[in-house]
Amino acid sequence: MQSIHQHIQINKKQLSTLINNRKRLEQLLKNIKYKTQKNQTFTQKKHHLSWPIHGKIEQHFGDNIGIAHMQTEAMILAGEPMQLIHAIAAGTVVFSGKLTGYGSMVIINHGQNYFSIYGYSNKINVKRGQHLTKGEVIGTVGVNPSNQKYSLYFGMRHGQKAINPSDWCHRL
Repeated sequence: MQSIHQHIQINKKQLSTLINNRKRLEQLLKNIKYKTQKNQTFTQKKHHLSWPIHGKIEQHFGDNIGIAHMQTEAMILAGEPMQLIHAIAAGTVVFSGKLTGYGSMVIINHGQNYFSIYGYSNKINVKRGQHLTKGEVIGTVGVNPSNQKYSLYFGMRHGQKAINPSDWCHRL
């Protein structure tokens, strides 16, 4: 009985951590001040973007996580130590730094209120305000804090709404 109680407490703590991490990311996205880039046609790139790294998908968008059946709002891609992370499209860096639960993170504004999010980075090579081209190196893969494997947290947003990267990037 003691073991079951301990297991429940651990799951509650993990769920609380996931919820708090998600809230921090949502708040960060809400507070980002950005200019909409004119002449951008990001929506026309749907299904034609390259993935930021080549690696097996460890967690799909929409997968159930935790005991409360929360769904993931991003993907986790398996990586290798020091593997380069590439911008999926041209844009402007609107965040470059650490965020609890996501490690070192980069958020890129691609225009038309579309953002790509790259977390668990080991090293970040870009700065806030920097303009990037498609495929430009933004950093290197780091360790996922929840399983200690080299991975990339990769998400996309339209405004604050999570969207499925698989709908935008061509097959791995």
